[in-house]
Amino acid sequence: MNAIGETIVFDLRGNECFGCSQERSDSLAMVFTRTAEKTVEATYSVPAAYRGMGGVVHGGFQAVLVDEAVSVAAYLFWPPETYTVTTDLSLSYKRPVPVEQPIVVRGELLEEDEQGFRATAAILDSSGTILTEGAARQRKRRYRKSAAAQ
Repeated sequence: MNAIGETIVFDLRGNECFGCSQERSDSLAMVFTRTAEKTVEATYSVPAAYRGMGGVVHGGFQAVLVDEAVSVAAYLFWPPETYTVTTDLSLSYKRPVPVEQPIVVRGELLEEDEQGFRATAAILDSSGTILTEGAARQRKRRYRKSAAAQ
């Protein structure tokens, strides 16, 4: 388990995640740090390619950032041989998120049960103002060997 202050890098071979893969050339390559018992944060600058109307970060892309943050927060507590999938995701857009400027993406695990996790996330500007808030429910899944790996 990652200690508080430790960086969480998903450099696993074959990691195809759009948000965290360090191998995939078109990945966001997000890197999170565990900042508290159940909280992770990443500093990220959204490329201009992901802007929407008005020149700010597209709302759908903000959902990607929130989903990644809640997933990494849940990752801290995944049992061996499992992963999670997001089954419910809600966002509340408070203020525009700027492109090409550092933002903080924070995820916090609220609870775990037999089925999965419930977590919250926020996108903050460099002064700590909340720009977007989100909440998610994630279900646990067991890894299965693919036919090619057998």
